[in-house]
Amino acid sequence: MMGKAFRWLYLLSTFLLMIGQAISPSMVSAKSLKDSGIEVGISMTDPISSQQKVTTVISIQGSEDEMSIGSKVIVNIPGSTVQSGVEGINLVGAGLQGFDGPTITKVGDNYQLVYVKNSESVAGGEQATISWTSPGWYPGDEPGEVESTIKYEDAQDTSKNASDSTQSNTKGTLSPAKPDFGKWTMMAKTDDIPNYKGVALMNPSNSAVNVYDLPVNYGNKKMSNATVKDVLPADTHFVYPGISVQTDLKTTNNIRILKLNGSGFTNVTDQFAGGIKVNGRTLSVDFGNAMNDGSAYVVEYAVAPDDGQTPTTYGVKANSAELNYMDSEGDSKQATASLNQAIDDNSNGSFKFTKEVKQTEYLMGSKYLDYTIKLTNNHNFLIPSGSIIEDVLPMGLDYVSTDNSSTAVDVKLSVAGQNVQWTLNQDLDTGESAVVHFRVKVDESQFQPGEKINNKAVLHRVGSKDINSNTTTILVFNGKIKISKTDAETETALAGAEFDILDQDGKVVDHVKTSSDGAIISKTLPTGDYSVKETKAPEGYELSEKDYTVHLDYQHAKNGIVEVNVEDIPDTTSTTDTSDTTDTTSTTDTSDTTDTTSTTDTSDTTDTTSTTNTSDTTDTTSTTDTSDTTDTTSTTDTSDTTDTTSTTDTSDTTDTTSTTDTSDTTDTTSTTDTSDTTGTTSTSNSTKNSVPKLPGKITSGSSGTSTSKKGNSTSKKSSGLKSPLASLLPQTGEKGGWILTFVGVVILGVVGWFVFKKKR
Repeated sequence: MMGKAFRWLYLLSTFLLMIGQAISPSMVSAKSLKDSGIEVGISMTDPISSQQKVTTVISIQGSEDEMSIGSKVIVNIPGSTVQSGVEGINLVGAGLQGFDGPTITKVGDNYQLVYVKNSESVAGGEQATISWTSPGWYPGDEPGEVESTIKYEDAQDTSKNASDSTQSNTKGTLSPAKPDFGKWTMMAKTDDIPNYKGVALMNPSNSAVNVYDLPVNYGNKKMSNATVKDVLPADTHFVYPGISVQTDLKTTNNIRILKLNGSGFTNVTDQFAGGIKVNGRTLSVDFGNAMNDGSAYVVEYAVAPDDGQTPTTYGVKANSAELNYMDSEGDSKQATASLNQAIDDNSNGSFKFTKEVKQTEYLMGSKYLDYTIKLTNNHNFLIPSGSIIEDVLPMGLDYVSTDNSSTAVDVKLSVAGQNVQWTLNQDLDTGESAVVHFRVKVDESQFQPGEKINNKAVLHRVGSKDINSNTTTILVFNGKIKISKTDAETETALAGAEFDILDQDGKVVDHVKTSSDGAIISKTLPTGDYSVKETKAPEGYELSEKDYTVHLDYQHAKNGIVEVNVEDIPDTTSTTDTSDTTDTTSTTDTSDTTDTTSTTDTSDTTDTTSTTNTSDTTDTTSTTDTSDTTDTTSTTDTSDTTDTTSTTDTSDTTDTTSTTDTSDTTDTTSTTDTSDTTGTTSTSNSTKNSVPKLPGKITSGSSGTSTSKKGNSTSKKSSGLKSPLASLLPQTGEKGGWILTFVGVVILGVVGWFVFKKKR
C-alpha cells in the first residue's frame, strides 16, 4: 500500500515539475539581450613604402547614452613608420565628434593619441584620419610588419570596452641611384588624386614640415660655375624648414645648405650665405666652383600655400627646379627636376560614411527593414564619379528596391545574390553627399527572437583604399501587447480584469485576464493595428466602454512589447430599509398598518443596505465594509418614542424596506396589496450601457465601523490585513513556475528518502 502511495507521489511531483517549467516565461529578457553596442575600428595603409603618405582611419560607433563622459579612445601608431616625429603627424581631420582631443605623446616605440568623451552628442558612426610620412627606406632597411591599435575604455562600465588592430607590411623603395640633380621631399606623397601620381601634400596646419631636398652632384662629377634655381608655383611661398635630414637647423633666408660627408651631412649654410638669394617665389644658390672636387650638396627649404588657399582652389601645381653648370670638358650642362604638389586635407578622413537603419528593433511579422547609406565630402577633397558603394547583405536579408529619393547614385544598380552595389554618377566636391535609401525583406526563418541583425557598407573609392561604414545592429523580438489595469483615481493596480484583443477585421485574436500586479502580456502577435476592449471589469468597478487602439510596430514597441493602460472608475450602489412605527392610544382605537417593501439590488461593484426602525428608544448603528469588490453595508436603527394619552387612541405602523440591484438588463416589477393592512413591494433591476456612471470614490482594501447614539459618534477603521501568502502568488508565469517546480522537487526528495529507508 505504501509503495503504491509513493508511486502516485512520484507521478504527482513529475507532473508539477513539467507544469512549472512549461509556464515559466520563455521570452528573452531585455537585460540578457543588452549589448554595449560600442564598436571601434582601425585601418592603415598597406603596404607602406618609402616616403609615402601613411593613412590610418579610425572609427567609433555607438549611441550617445551608451558612452560615459570621461571615457577614452586610445590610438597607437608605430613610431618606426613616422619620419619626422610628433611634428610630422597630421591631425587635420583627426577629430571625433563627441570627444576632446586628440593629445599625442611618444609612448615606448609608438605614438599614442588619446580622445576623451565630452558632453557633446555622438552622431552614431564617426570616422577620423591620422596621417604622416614614412621614412626613406632602402630595400632591406624597412622595419617589417607593423601594427596600429585602437581601444575604447569606458569611464564607468568596463563591459563596454572595445578594441581593434590592423597590421601593415613595410617596403624599402629608395633607389641608390646617384643623380646629378633631383627634387626629393619629406612631405607625404599620394596617388589618390585622379590623373596624378606621387603628388607631394603640403600640410596646411604645419608648414615647417613641407620640406624639399634638392640633391646636387650625387654622382661626384667635377662641376664649375654651378647654380641652382627653383621657382615656386603660384599661390605658394617659402617658409622656415623645421625638419632636416640632420640636426643643425641653421638657415639663411629660410634656405639650408648641407654637404654630403660619407653617410651623413654637415650644415654649410654659412659658407654659401652670400650666394643664397630669395626673391618672391624664386630661389637661387650660387655654388661657384665648390664642386670642382666632386663634392655633393643638398639644398633644403620648405613651402606653404598662400593664405586663403584651399585644396579645391589650389588644385595640383608643379614645382620645378634646374641646375646649370660647366662640366670637366668646359661644356654647359643643365639638369631639371619637377614634382607636383597639392594641399593635404587628410583625404581619407575628409568625408563621412555612415549607415543607419530606420527601425529601432525588428518585430516578427514586420517583413521589411529600411536602410540609409550616406557619403558626405566634408574636407574639400574629390570623391570621384565611378566610386562604388557596396552592401553585402547578411543571409536572411534580400534586396527589394532603392528609393527614388536617393541622390548622386545610379538607380540601375548591380545585384548579385547578397551583394548590392551603387555607383556614384558624379564627383562629390566639398559639402556634397551621396545618399542611398533602400529596402530589404527579412526571411524570418533565418532569425530567432533575441538575435541581432548586423550590417555595414563599404566604399570602393577610385584611387584609394576601401573604407567601411559603421555597423548597424538591430535586435529581433516577438511582438506582444501588455495591458495594465489601474484605478482611475488612485492608480492602484487591479487584478481580474478581462480583455479581448481584436485585429483590424474585428476578430478576437487573444483573450487575457490581469494578474495580481494588474498586468498581463498577450501571446505573440504579428505586427499591425489592434484594439483592446474590456469584457469584464474587476469586482467593484465599472466596465470600461472605451476601445483602445494599439499600434504594434517598432515605433511604439520597446523590446517587442507595446503597453496600453486601461483605467476603471469605481461603481456606487445604495440600498435603504426603513421601518417607522407610531403608537397613539385614546378612547377610540384605530389600527392601520402600512407595510411597503421596495427592493433594488446593484451588482456591478457596490451593494448597500440601509435599514431604519423606529421604536421606544433611539439607537443608530452604521457599518461600512469595503474590500476589492467594494461592498458597503450601512445599518441604522433609530428609536423614537411618543406616548400620548387622551380621549382618542390611534395606532399607525409603517414598515418600509428598500433594496436596489443593477445588472446588465433593466427589469421593473411593482406589486401593491391594500386592505386594513397595506403592503407594497417594488423591485427594480437596471443597467446602462451607453451612459457611463459617475465615478464614486471607494477606498480599496479597507473596512470600518461607525456608531452614533444621541449625538455622540465613535469611528473605528482598519486598513485590511493582506494574507502573508499573497506575495507568493504568481504575478506572471515565472513565479508560478518556480513555486510548482519547488513543490515538485520537495516531493521527489521526500519520496526518495522513504524509498532509501525502506531498502535499508
